[in-house]
Amino acid sequence: MSKLGDVGSGIVDFATVCAVGCVTASVGVLVLFNIARSLPNDPIWPELRCAVGIEFQGDDKCFDKKLSEGLSKMEKAFQLEMQERQKAFDLRERDLDAMIKKRNDEIAGLEGRGKALEGEKAGLDQKRAELAKQLGKLEALEKASTSFNLFKSNVFKRGIKVETGVEYKSFVRHQEWVTAWCYVQVPNDQGVTISVQLARKRPGQAVKQETISAAELAQIRFTAAEMEEATGLCSFPSESS
Repeated sequence: MSKLGDVGSGIVDFATVCAVGCVTASVGVLVLFNIARSLPNDPIWPELRCAVGIEFQGDDKCFDKKLSEGLSKMEKAFQLEMQERQKAFDLRERDLDAMIKKRNDEIAGLEGRGKALEGEKAGLDQKRAELAKQLGKLEALEKASTSFNLFKSNVFKRGIKVETGVEYKSFVRHQEWVTAWCYVQVPNDQGVTISVQLARKRPGQAVKQETISAAELAQIRFTAAEMEEATGLCSFPSESS
């Protein structure tokens, strides 16, 4: 029981000391406040009061100082904000300049391509004009030219040749033929050369064999089978030639 009493007594004493300390501190603050108010008008005291935040009515100097400090802080914050905005603006401006340069380069490339295409078009127009001039000359030459014949010989028997003649439209259109015919020339007993037509052909049509009478075969001393064999040596042109 004596130990519990000692602990309780200690707690009470500690609480008493704390209470006395708080009262003493409060009194000290009040005393210092009154002393500060009663001190003479020394410049250091208004500065000290302004520094610790103790304001007095009519203390314009402290108000101006606080206002100046506030304005200075606001100005610094405004300057920092303006610097950040300027950085963002400069970055955006660089991006826009790069974009404009890229677009200008693309436009310049398109203009160069356009000029190249104009040059190519002018070259094509010139070639087209030259080709039209050449075609005009060919047309005039075709109108002035006439058809012509070409012949080809194939040896048959007894020194007799099978001749094939082809008539072409003109020297300009020399690949287009009009008609073709095939014949043999055989001398008779009297030494007279007899021409015997074997077959004819036109483009897009079948070969048309000529009819040879028995009297004609007797004159040239040929049989019908030999005439058939000779007809096989005719060199008619193909449809594509």
